[in-house]
Amino acid sequence: MGFYPGGRCGRHEIVFREACVVVRADFGVPVDERPPDFLTVEEAGAVLRFSRGKAYELVREFLATGGASGMPVIRIGRQLRVPRALFEQWIGGPITWPIPKPHTSEPATASVASIASRSRTTRPSARRSARPEQRSIPFPA
Repeated sequence: MGFYPGGRCGRHEIVFREACVVVRADFGVPVDERPPDFLTVEEAGAVLRFSRGKAYELVREFLATGGASGMPVIRIGRQLRVPRALFEQWIGGPITWPIPKPHTSEPATASVASIASRSRTTRPSARRSARPEQRSIPFPA
């Protein structure tokens, strides 16, 4: 059997990326669009549409109970990662990737200039305008 740079080898497709060989059995899905093997706690919480605090609460529960309850997590050095296989088993099905972003009516990022211009136009003036019947200086000139 020969060595082929890319292409198919039996049932599997071989893809070369930056000196790494990635063997895929799912030919229709590009490597970048598949979920990673390890998710961050925030990513796992976003899949479930939980807040960041709720996700970490479930992780703390998992660590405190020795894995009896809570979101499955492993510690790699000082970082916490959620193994995708255990996570999918815990939720009872595969996850959707990429994580859908919540739709908002206004973009999340606005330029500083647009924020400053909005605040100037909507804020009432701190100074009172001079009334025509009242002189600006009460003393004779």
